Amino acid sequence: MTADTPDQGSRPQPAWLHLGLILLAVVLVALTALVSLRTTAELSNSIEWVSHTQTVRRLISETETALSQAHSDMRAYLLTGLAEWRESHLSTRQRLKESAETIVGMVVDSEPQTERALFLMELLDERIAVWDQAIATFNEAGEEQARAKARSMGGLGLLEALQVELAAMDQTEVMLHEARWEQLQSQLDQTRSTIIIANGFALVAGGLGLWLLRRSRRFWEQQPARRRACSWPT
Repeated sequence: MTADTPDQGSRPQPAWLHLGLILLAVVLVALTALVSLRTTAELSNSIEWVSHTQTVRRLISETETALSQAHSDMRAYLLTGLAEWRESHLSTRQRLKESAETIVGMVVDSEPQTERALFLMELLDERIAVWDQAIATFNEAGEEQARAKARSMGGLGLLEALQVELAAMDQTEVMLHEARWEQLQSQLDQTRSTIIIANGFALVAGGLGLWLLRRSRRFWEQQPARRRACSWPT
């Protein structure tokens, strides 16, 4: 009489199959991580560029406001001769120049914008020189001579040129913002698809891991029965 032996179908799979399945699960987990990291980096980059464009537009708006205020303060000073208007003008134009310099540093990613920003600085320096000369002439000869001096130096023309240049830069930033916003939306759509793919990889890897765990558990549970079967005489 022979002893009953364990079901042949319950024999453990070859070691190479288990090893291959483990490696496959590891590869799937690694792919999930890589895809997620790459997508996150691209999405973060797109968000940064949209934010960058919004910041440049805000600076352009602040520069336009400071330019108008500096001009108004100068007119008020020439009309009244009050030192408080002169001090307000000097403070505002310092803020104006700092804002323009910041714009120059922020548009280096765009060659046309960089050229406009540098030209803007040249115009601003010329306009500041006109203001300085107007103040000096006012102190020496009064309002009429100061205004005449500013006109002879093309003060109003420089002011209009600055306003036109700022408007052109803002329009360019609007177009850049639209393009970058579309890219961001595309990245968001890709992220959704990537999340679905990554979840699929994770589910497959989890399923393989669970299957291997059950197979291993079943194998070790059957070891005592196998040892007894091997020890029975035939």
